[in-house]
Amino acid sequence: MIDNAYYYDIETKSPVRINADKASEQYSRGISSKPERNDDNRPSPYICEFCGEYLTLTKKVKKQRPHFNHYTEKDCEGKALQNNYNYKKNNPLGISLPLKIDITNNKISVSVGFRPLSNEQYDNAQKADLEVYIEEQKYNIANRISCDYTTYLPIGSNIREEYSIKFNDENCIPKEIWGRTVLGIKPSGTLFTYKNDGCEEKRLNRNATVYLNTEYLLLTKKFPTSNLIIQRKPSINDWNIYVVSAKSFTEETWLFFLSYGVNLTEKTAELIPIYPLSIRSASFVTHFSEKIWLYKTHGECEIYPNKRNFSNESRFISIPKSNLHQIVSISQKSNHTNVLKYLYIQH
Repeated sequence: MIDNAYYYDIETKSPVRINADKASEQYSRGISSKPERNDDNRPSPYICEFCGEYLTLTKKVKKQRPHFNHYTEKDCEGKALQNNYNYKKNNPLGISLPLKIDITNNKISVSVGFRPLSNEQYDNAQKADLEVYIEEQKYNIANRISCDYTTYLPIGSNIREEYSIKFNDENCIPKEIWGRTVLGIKPSGTLFTYKNDGCEEKRLNRNATVYLNTEYLLLTKKFPTSNLIIQRKPSINDWNIYVVSAKSFTEETWLFFLSYGVNLTEKTAELIPIYPLSIRSASFVTHFSEKIWLYKTHGECEIYPNKRNFSNESRFISIPKSNLHQIVSISQKSNHTNVLKYLYIQH
């Protein structure tokens, strides 16, 4: 059962999130995603926020409240991820380590990024002579990791939907800093950044924001047909490679990107340092004061390891200095559900 869904508002030309109770006020008898099952032969307007497929709204029956569901037992990748106990256990903050690819000489090479550590965590890694195990291979990374930037470790050309990582000392680095499950590349399609300059391309996180007039790289084993495809590159080992971009925000362009787990939206989730002066690079902010203030555009905000929460209504966030890196995340809902954006704060 699914509690919330999207529908596309024609008047405002934007997606609207709605819960099943509210939807049932308009469709008290429910509505199917299959047009032929509805009196007016029109399909359900409700769309899965996880995979972009149309949903059936089931009416209230006895003790069962209204809810959305897929018409068939569809393998909804996004919902499965949110309900995946092992993923939550191995990635408590709902944030996967970053992944990037390099496409050269008719070969796709994959690298996993290990985020910077605090000085204390770095010292612990050195003492443990930290080793990581990925794809049944062992890598000594004690002398390769950094306190200032993400260190990418090449793991070969085996493409998987998910990569598991282990360490010789599992207690050395908390799972909140480096998860134990890395989201990979799905045959149904995964999006990456695209610069068209020969540089390595980074995987877009689920729920990432994508922008108009920006090109992205799509890897898939399927053959999508869309006006958003502006170039098809040579396939590699059954992987089809496309360059995609949206020129305008429409229901079609929004649904295309939503089907790959990302959001094309004019309302972006942002965490903006406002005081004092700080140094920002990608997902990292460095400051030199007793406290730093951030401005949040929208969403549920949570801070680790201080375990402080800020509701959707809270816009200004103050974070005292700490010897440890602090991770600030914005999610659609609380408990790190559908993480939209995150920042690493270091003092």
